[in-house]
Amino acid sequence: MDITRYRDPAVFLEATGELLTTSVAGNQVLLGVAAMAADQPDVYPEFEGFVALDRGTPVLAATQTPPHNFILSQGSKGDAVRPLCEAIADAGLEVPGILGNRPLADRFARVWADLTGVKPTELLRQGVFSLDRVQDVATAAGQMRDATEGDRETLIDWWEGFVAEAHPEMAAHGSSSAAERVDLRLDPNRGQGLSVWVVGDRLASMSGYSPPVANSVRIGPVYTPPPLRGKGYATALVAAQSRRFLAEGRERCLLHTDLANPTSNAIYQRIGYRKVAEAVEYRFDG
Repeated sequence: MDITRYRDPAVFLEATGELLTTSVAGNQVLLGVAAMAADQPDVYPEFEGFVALDRGTPVLAATQTPPHNFILSQGSKGDAVRPLCEAIADAGLEVPGILGNRPLADRFARVWADLTGVKPTELLRQGVFSLDRVQDVATAAGQMRDATEGDRETLIDWWEGFVAEAHPEMAAHGSSSAAERVDLRLDPNRGQGLSVWVVGDRLASMSGYSPPVANSVRIGPVYTPPPLRGKGYATALVAAQSRRFLAEGRERCLLHTDLANPTSNAIYQRIGYRKVAEAVEYRFDG
């Protein structure tokens, strides 16, 4: 098993094309981050990519945009995990955690703990979902529109609320600010954005989307403030958003959900999203 290290995300994507695009849904986060690192280096100025090759064929990959967690690809060979971990350890990189699909992400956490002595702590279990056709769902009062600069302050508050609920670890460690994230989504030159559900002149829900990769769009984050929940706004918004992307010619829409939140999982499945994998995030302590 050979391991190749890449510092250029564009070269990494070229080298791993077939490995990653064979399962676009399973590799949605890694593909999106690597593509953004290649296209928008001001967002991710540093990039690390490692690829395990079996007789010249890529079988597993991992990337990092420091100081964030490593992201592990789907892979065809579990025995590639240890040499991949060994190469990352030999490179002397700081590895705060790993995000990837089971069972390989679990194996990575065990091997990394064995190599380095850290303690892996499971932070989040996520469902990986894919949709290629929107089901008919009851709509809610209101309509979807693109977010604008006039929505900025509300969206920053909502983004903070989303992180506090869905990713408290990020909130506790002061990861990228909500204002930075919202401003990127409001920039028309970034290929990503935020949609909002509006009832009258009042914002009721938001749903983001990332730049298209492999003719697919990853949706999220999705957030409705607590006083407005239970009225179908998020369901209507994600359905309308997904329908629009498919009508524009995208092959599929993708998203991650917190498996500990049965409400959101039920919402997305009613729209037509189907679970294709289970992802897990580990933090490494010590």
